[in-house]
Amino acid sequence: HYTRMACARARLVPWFEITTNGLIDATALPFLGDYMDSIVISLDGDESFHDLARRRPDGAGTYREIAASIRRLSRFPAELCLRSCITHRSVDAMPGIAEHFCSAFEFDVLCFEMLAANDRSRAAGLFPPDACRFAAGVLRAAERAVPHRVPVIHGPSQLTGPRPSKCWKPRRWRLS
Repeated sequence: HYTRMACARARLVPWFEITTNGLIDATALPFLGDYMDSIVISLDGDESFHDLARRRPDGAGTYREIAASIRRLSRFPAELCLRSCITHRSVDAMPGIAEHFCSAFEFDVLCFEMLAANDRSRAAGLFPPDACRFAAGVLRAAERAVPHRVPVIHGPSQLTGPRPSKCWKPRRWRLS
């Protein structure tokens, strides 16, 4: 509240965004949904794709708990963005991932990112997708999301800060 008040005095518009794996205590969901402008949740596909790499220390998958958080958060005013990390295994499934998400959840933006490989991902047998197949997958996924009115973006280029949404339009600036 203080930040919003200080920004209003300075004629600024704050933007509060949180990025999470979606494993959120249910008691925190109302706070996030009411006070964040945008919530970005990592979900790498349907249950089989997601749970390949995103497991709890005991080996249990995390998809179902994250899906429940997404469904609860969709009732709040915060913009809800689902972000999928695409690997060499999931690159050809991108249109199906878009279709699955659009059918299973209510959300505002679908973001695809290519895996940034590191020692842990390589040890797990996960590698970045071919860039051309990834680009084609983003385009095919976007086509699948059109009937649901969900924009599909390439995350690293468009995920930070306010973006045009159904509730907010950016000002057009002219250079003189």
